[in-house]
Amino acid sequence: MSAPSHSQKYDAIVIGTGQGGKPLAVALGQAGYKTGVIERSHVGGSCVNRGCTPTKTMVASARVAYLAKRGTDYGVGCGTQSVDLGSVIERKREVVERFRGNVLRSLEETENLTLVLGTHVS
Repeated sequence: MSAPSHSQKYDAIVIGTGQGGKPLAVALGQAGYKTGVIERSHVGGSCVNRGCTPTKTMVASARVAYLAKRGTDYGVGCGTQSVDLGSVIERKREVVERFRGNVLRSLEETENLTLVLGTHVS
């Protein structure tokens, strides 16, 4: 991934690094097209940053709490259960950051691809 330039010419421009944008940009770069990818702030799109990933991470924590509460129904003593919401939220943040890092690494390792972060060029 090269550094963006205000006067750089591209064969393709991809807006967003979500479910469709990231694989398209990588495929274009790997095919030899000079590709620019524009992302507002965080790579990964809405699924990684605000939707699927954070939601599923928190649902998984809720599921574990539920199963621990029902442990005695299955002959498993789990003692007293409690949920530390701060820890649940921190785990969710860590998972989101890890997913973002994976997306960013994939973009950085792709030849012919330039990532431009922001909403406008000054």
